[in-house]
Amino acid sequence: MDGMHGMKDQPMGEMKDQKMSGMGDQMHDKKIHRGQGTVNGIDAKTGKVNLSHGPIESLNWPAMTMGFPVKDAAMLEGIQPGMKVDFDLEKADGGYRIVSIKPSN
Repeated sequence: MDGMHGMKDQPMGEMKDQKMSGMGDQMHDKKIHRGQGTVNGIDAKTGKVNLSHGPIESLNWPAMTMGFPVKDAAMLEGIQPGMKVDFDLEKADGGYRIVSIKPSN
């Protein structure tokens, strides 16, 4: 049975030259950027958190204070203002959103 529609007998090494229109942009956009910061405020209704974060080298961002939407408001449970956190960002909807947030160790 051929689940890959015509690619059954094609070794992975030979797929390197396949044209995969748009894949590079999609993969780049989903890159995860890691940061550390302090929570200034949380709006659980809108699923947003305001952070004062350190530099995020992968984005060439200096330390600053800014608000971010979160992928799922449930991830804000247990997060409190004043708490130091580690967080992951991904590009979404013309900006960046938090896809993971947890208290720093």
